[in-house]
Amino acid sequence: MKYYLYSLIGLLMMTSCKREKQEVLDVFDNINKETEFENSKYDRDYLVMFKDSAIAHPETYAVAQINAEEFHYKTTQLIEQLEHVKNEIDNFIGEVDNYEMMDKLVNPVFFSNDSLNSTSIYLKQIISDYYTSVEDQIYFFADIEKKVQSSFNLEPVIDVEGEKKEWVDYHFKDFPSIVAKVKISQLQETAIQIEREYYEALMKKPKF
Repeated sequence: MKYYLYSLIGLLMMTSCKREKQEVLDVFDNINKETEFENSKYDRDYLVMFKDSAIAHPETYAVAQINAEEFHYKTTQLIEQLEHVKNEIDNFIGEVDNYEMMDKLVNPVFFSNDSLNSTSIYLKQIISDYYTSVEDQIYFFADIEKKVQSSFNLEPVIDVEGEKKEWVDYHFKDFPSIVAKVKISQLQETAIQIEREYYEALMKKPKF
């Protein structure tokens, strides 16, 4: 999924024709809908599997079921909170077919006079809360822990020119609004993928 999103970012930045831009956005919407359906079914199947395993082998899977449900709650909460940020971008864009606004820099959504505004602070807070809340659960799964650390690291970033930039500045400042929206979708997809990998690891190692 992340490769589709990266490709869409490139296409949206290069596309100037309204018809072509709408085609790219239609692909984006379709991928989002298909992914939501697939992930929803996947989550249900795994949670049912944990529940059945806990009933059959409570000594092994009872705690694992609790961990799986807690992780699902935390992931779902983050995705919903990130959706709120995407809604802020939508409110800025206005009408769905307002291509001029889609290309307009997203800066007013995240900054006020070059300082982080309430939306930026909210975005950083929900990512920080997610990271803190799952930290203990992923401690025994090194690969997942590494992925969470790299994907939701809010430390300043060094850009290609060697300049240190604040996380929100680096990822959103001076980007077109639609590109910023795709970036938020990428964070959602990463959280879903981490949840999936956590289920798989927990099923293999239910006691730790």
